[in-house]
Amino acid sequence: MKSNFNCVAIEALATAIPSSLQKLDSEFLGIEEEDIAKIKNITGINQVAIAPDSMTSSDLCINAARVIFDSCPSYLVGIDAVIFVSQSRDFILPTTSSIIQSKLGLSVNTLCFDVPSGCTGYIQGLFLASTLIASNACNRVLLLCGETNSKLINKGDKSVSMVFGDGGSATILGKRSEIKSFFSFKTDGTGYDKIIVPDGGSRSPFNGESLISHECENGNIRRPMDMKMDGMSVFNFAITAVPKLVSESLDDCSMLPDTIDLFAAHQANRLIVNQLAKKCGFSSKQSPFLASNFGNTGPASIPLLLSEGFAGNSSSLNKVLMCGFGVGLSWGVCIADLSNTRIFQTKLVS
Repeated sequence: MKSNFNCVAIEALATAIPSSLQKLDSEFLGIEEEDIAKIKNITGINQVAIAPDSMTSSDLCINAARVIFDSCPSYLVGIDAVIFVSQSRDFILPTTSSIIQSKLGLSVNTLCFDVPSGCTGYIQGLFLASTLIASNACNRVLLLCGETNSKLINKGDKSVSMVFGDGGSATILGKRSEIKSFFSFKTDGTGYDKIIVPDGGSRSPFNGESLISHECENGNIRRPMDMKMDGMSVFNFAITAVPKLVSESLDDCSMLPDTIDLFAAHQANRLIVNQLAKKCGFSSKQSPFLASNFGNTGPASIPLLLSEGFAGNSSSLNKVLMCGFGVGLSWGVCIADLSNTRIFQTKLVS
């Protein structure tokens, strides 16, 4: 699926992570320092952000939104819709976006809905927000993307505990003429089980076995209620499928890799980002990996890349290619102008 918009701008962006940053060491992971060093060298992740039990992904997103509202109060009264993208929502029901509407003090006329998506979620959220604005249904949309991955993973499963962290983001989109953006998406549901939490849904409800830990592949420990990831399959999917979509998207927009100011790839890990950049024809300068100090934060990872690298300095971002990929399996691209976007520094939340 492909789509173009010529009247939607990303006006402001802010992010938040928990102030609790866990170093990846033998005390935390229960494995040898030599093995940890090898994994860290590959992934580029040195520590992960872990939210306390009382903190949810919506809390992190609300904190990010308040950074924008405190700086630009006029935004607070102009929001027509809230889109909350997360796989770690507050409750199975009701929607978390409706709770966020109340906590932020937004109008009761606000449209609110949740999108239970993962690492492609930021691109999907941008598309949904853009659709609402381009259709004249909304003048301004608040997009919140966040995850508390730590609540979904088992510390004894090093395939995920050494990679995933917690984070939240807030992005405000509004109308602005002559601002062009391009989207393209693909989905392959045959790979749905490559990243999955097996128990807890309607297909496999919570039961007496759901909280029992088992030793799995490579000595990893996991329960049926924990996230399970086939890392090699996900890696092969990312470096095979994603470059093709990036190349197609550049062709569709009559662009070349060297005309892109920033390749903002989902910050899965350094190896994947570097491999994608190489296959897509981007330089290391064009394709930074900036998640070393908090980990893979799912749908918040691209906003965090922008906050970490371009807070207060977005003027050079005339052509940004954002690329998300992961659970589903799904992958998507957005090419947009962020040169007038107000990007705020990441906020640490206690």
